[in-house]
Amino acid sequence: MIAHSLDSELKGVLVGIIDRDLEHASVEHIAGIVARFVERAERERERELVARIEEGLGTGGPAAAGLDKVLSTLEHRRVAVLLVPESGSLRAGLRPNCGRLPTDGGRTCPLDGSPLAPVDAVAQVVQDAGRQAAQVVVVHGHYEWLCNHGGIAALLR
Repeated sequence: MIAHSLDSELKGVLVGIIDRDLEHASVEHIAGIVARFVERAERERERELVARIEEGLGTGGPAAAGLDKVLSTLEHRRVAVLLVPESGSLRAGLRPNCGRLPTDGGRTCPLDGSPLAPVDAVAQVVQDAGRQAAQVVVVHGHYEWLCNHGGIAALLR
């Protein structure tokens, strides 16, 4: 079997073994089989991340939940993995001159008094996380958990 001959790095990303002869299978058939493996692996990874964040939140470890906390950790460049909702959005006000999302809930920029522009905070946070090379995980199976934790969460460096 090929799996035994893989090096440890490749074995670490192996999500399953298809025990079928696929030589004459259609592309659609193979894609359907592979999609099930990928979906199961994504759900398992999501479950593991949620468990690690939950543990961090409970012990004061490297985790943040809720927009204010996640924004604060992004400002300090501490986000390793960002969990965002599959659908829905978090509204926030964007500072027009510096592009930051304030966490104080005000309606104007505290620096120059200009009005904040309403934006989807999730999209803004994803952009900020991407600039910091943080992984972004879209939550599918733990959507309710994420909603109960402020709609956004992060595992920290």
